[in-house]
Amino acid sequence: MANLKSSKRDAKRSRVSAKRNAACQTIVKNVMKKFFLAVDGADAVKASELLQQAQSKIGLASKKGVIKKNAAARRVSRLARCLALAKKA
Repeated sequence: MANLKSSKRDAKRSRVSAKRNAACQTIVKNVMKKFFLAVDGADAVKASELLQQAQSKIGLASKKGVIKKNAAARRVSRLARCLALAKKA
C-alpha cells in the first residue's frame, strides 16, 4: 500500500484509467467479433456497416491511447481485407 498522499492518488488514478481502458478494449473486441460473425454469415451489407463501426471504435481507442496508432491501423486494415475477400468469394 502506498504511504505518500500523492502515491495514493496515483494508485487511484491508475485503477480508474485501467477500468476505462478495459471497457474501451471490450467495446473494440465486441464490435470486431460482430464484424467477423457477419462476414462468416455472408451478410455483406451488415458487414460493411459493422466495418464502419469498428473503424470508428478502433480510431477512438487509438486516440485515447488505449491501443497504439499502428496497432489500430493494422486492425482496421485486417478488417477491410477480410471484407474485401468475403465480397470477392
